[in-house]
Amino acid sequence: MMICGRPEGMRYYDLSVEGFWRSFAVLIYVLPFYVLGNLTETRLAAELGEQLASGGGWMPLPKLLTIVADWVAFPILLAFLASMLDIRSTYGAYVTVRNWITMLLVLPHAVLNTLFLLGIINADILLTLSLFIVGWFLWVHFTVTRIALAVSAGLAIGLVVLDFILSLFIVQIIDGLWAL
Repeated sequence: MMICGRPEGMRYYDLSVEGFWRSFAVLIYVLPFYVLGNLTETRLAAELGEQLASGGGWMPLPKLLTIVADWVAFPILLAFLASMLDIRSTYGAYVTVRNWITMLLVLPHAVLNTLFLLGIINADILLTLSLFIVGWFLWVHFTVTRIALAVSAGLAIGLVVLDFILSLFIVQIIDGLWAL
């Protein structure tokens, strides 16, 4: 519902304090999808003749650290910004929904990754379709951010961009530290 821009979708989430903390456990449910993504990245790098900074395989330690750091970094940063952005009253609900919506967001990439690993699609198709999925992913995050935080479109865009840039930054930092 929420990804279609319908705020009544908020009622399907446990927005209590316990629900907030429990939503971080969603990471456990999405880890298999990240493993699938890492296997795809390993095979793709091999096909393209590139070296992976964090290593390949199922789930190397730097990749796991990146996922965990990325999972908690934006909620922590946003907690510090909540008063300044006047979102303290909606912060908990937003983080809860943001965490749970990840279950939906990993599915399209999982399908693509599976098709690639099975040899049904090639690297060019995988990469091209991945761009569309990233666009959809950003749009869903924008919609959820706008509804759950009850903010303007401009602020929602800014927060989605901040989250995206922070994720890229975390990947670069951990890959860089691991390469030392």
